[in-house]
Amino acid sequence: MLGPNGGGKTTLFKTVLGLLSPQGGRVCLNRENIAAWSRGRLARVMGYVPQAHTAFFPFTVIETVLMGRSPRLGLFAGPTNVDVDVVALPQRGGEDGKSSYVCVPAGTGRKFKLPD
Repeated sequence: MLGPNGGGKTTLFKTVLGLLSPQGGRVCLNRENIAAWSRGRLARVMGYVPQAHTAFFPFTVIETVLMGRSPRLGLFAGPTNVDVDVVALPQRGGEDGKSSYVCVPAGTGRKFKLPD
């Protein structure tokens, strides 16, 4: 998302993620008001990695993406081979390597069409 400084981009993202309450209206996903969703359901549907943060440990990109799988794991469970395989999927391109979509590896195979 592009916009001027102070234009509300971060506020919009935080509101959509449920980190801030809307000052008016509601946030819906697939026609459902996310205010009624549990934190676990929200975590299984969307994730957030801030643009700037202080990392206390030297996590790799793969480890960071694997952390996005944690809502699908048990309380003390670590990532399984399936989780590692999901993260290792190609992040761009179709089976032919030419299609213009992005796979969201930490999700469940959702794909987003990119503008040509």
